[in-house]
Amino acid sequence: LNGKGGNSAMARLRRPGDASEPSVKLFVASTGWPHKPTHTPKRPLVILYGATANSESELQADGGPSRCYAEMACAVLQPEHDCLFMIDLSEIASPADWQAELARPGRASRMLERWFAKFNPREATVIAFGSDAELWAPLLRLNDEQRVSRLIAAGSPPSERLAGKLKEANIETTQLEKDSSLQTISEALARGGGSSELSVSDLFFVFVEFDIDKKSKQLVWFAQNITSVIAKSFRNATAAPGRGTVANSAAENVTAAAEAAAPAPLPAEVLNLLASDAPQTGSYAVDGVATHHLV
Repeated sequence: LNGKGGNSAMARLRRPGDASEPSVKLFVASTGWPHKPTHTPKRPLVILYGATANSESELQADGGPSRCYAEMACAVLQPEHDCLFMIDLSEIASPADWQAELARPGRASRMLERWFAKFNPREATVIAFGSDAELWAPLLRLNDEQRVSRLIAAGSPPSERLAGKLKEANIETTQLEKDSSLQTISEALARGGGSSELSVSDLFFVFVEFDIDKKSKQLVWFAQNITSVIAKSFRNATAAPGRGTVANSAAENVTAAAEAAAPAPLPAEVLNLLASDAPQTGSYAVDGVATHHLV
């Protein structure tokens, strides 16, 4: 979270005892119920936040990527359970540093590659704005496995390097204008999203972090339901020039949804995530180690 007030927001999301090392963060906006992490996300819809595009546009917003891309989630997600995965790179490098990494990949790019290998997606569809598309070049295939199958790029045509990588990995690519509307992006995706009138009150937000369990030595995910936190950011926000406004009624609706947070019928593990209005944390082991909640 690197928008205004982002440092305090991120502090609330850190687990007790965490080091303050900057890292890649994952936020998930979903419909139906909060996202539960899986070992290998199948055909996820993915977008970067806090990298190069923020220096070229007005994508940043109070509340970080979850608030920033809420309207996009409403435009592209299906009303049944569906997810938009938002990869937050704002902690590990500034937009200017990310621009420099495009010419000469360094520490930040390596951190992103290692993190993406842990994320471990299959056949991901990527939405990229501006130069962010270039950051995907080394991520299309990792460890000789196809990670991305589609790229929706809004901005300048790909560089010769990226074009070569896209061709080599056989990536389906759609090129859009820089200032393409959400409707245009939704139509380009052609995945059934945006067909109904979704609003922010229909969305759930989860913060996900990866770690190695000290006892089992397995990769585990720490999932934190932050719907109520995002609801408050909508409620307290004032519209900035050049950005879309958030109606008071929508803010009230998403707050009510966060407080109720128990639509039925839902799986038992989902109900556990929604048992409290306060953000919750749970971890899920890759090989099915029992879910437990952190104190």
